Amino acid sequence: MLKLSERLAAVAFLAGNGGVLADVGTDHGYVPVYLVSEGNFPRAIAMDVNPGPLKSAAAHIVMYGMGDYIPASRTEWRPSQRGRRTPS
Repeated sequence: MLKLSERLAAVAFLAGNGGVLADVGTDHGYVPVYLVSEGNFPRAIAMDVNPGPLKSAAAHIVMYGMGDYIPASRTEWRPSQRGRRTPS
């Protein structure tokens, strides 16, 4: 079983439960792996803009047997006209 750090446990607590979790900026993928494996969410999507962290997340997803429940997806972002980040 995956044990989260205190900081990530606080993030996981705020996520609640039910539906599909979208972890944008997943980094290592620990939060979606934890929440799906604990039954808080039946499925999740682990997303990151950077290929390195996404590769790490994908490896952790497989390592913890969550490959059928959590796809890892690279997201592209582009600046909006107001300087905020919006999905492309």
